[in-house]
Amino acid sequence: TEMARPGAFALACLYFFALSVSAASALPNVVVIIPDDMPCFWSECPALAASFNTQKYYSTPAIDMIRDQGVTFTNAYGASSTCAPGRYSVWTGRYPSRSKYGQSQMSACGYSDGVLVDVKVANTKLDEELGLGIGKLLQEKGYKTGVFGKWHLKSDVAASASSWFSDAATKTVGGTYTDSQQHVRNTGVDTAEGLYITNLDNDCDASGLCASSLGFSHNPEWVTAETNSFINATLAVNASQPFFCVVS
Repeated sequence: TEMARPGAFALACLYFFALSVSAASALPNVVVIIPDDMPCFWSECPALAASFNTQKYYSTPAIDMIRDQGVTFTNAYGASSTCAPGRYSVWTGRYPSRSKYGQSQMSACGYSDGVLVDVKVANTKLDEELGLGIGKLLQEKGYKTGVFGKWHLKSDVAASASSWFSDAATKTVGGTYTDSQQHVRNTGVDTAEGLYITNLDNDCDASGLCASSLGFSHNPEWVTAETNSFINATLAVNASQPFFCVVS
């Protein structure tokens, strides 16, 4: 899945901030938004192809406001233009080719030096680097942390749609979702909700039953609602509590 590429300079600033903030200072709240499949409609972007159907996309007035009141990096690139490798880099500050899981996959394929030469979604996972990343750093600084939306950085998610629910009739959440929540929490995350662990359209069991038919779909309203719930609950307990969340 192609995603909008976050500015490398902006990510460097985020990591410098995480390492340098003082627990005694007034800490700012941080929300990182990483969109998948987000074309750039703004004036400084290259023109879209004539065949591109802009009518099927919704307006984004809140995002436009953030852009208009902030800083736009027009010549900056992330480490990858695909979804999971890009999120790996945002979370760890590393090139996706440094994923230890991915390097182990390359070794299994005969690459003796353990170098990840095939950077793709299936290879770029956080399994062996759960303690390495922005979440742990900011937890140590006193932040409440949250992740909402797309993750796809866990290697052993079973491609079995029925496991998303323990009871398809009542939509009771099953083991695949709860196990994946714990995986995200292990990376330095207090709250992991509204998660998309994989590309749900492709998550089907042997009988052809797909996750989307059980009620799991890519639902931005769900992701947004869980993000707002996290922020509101955090501030309700302590209005001065700093928070950090990633919304994908």
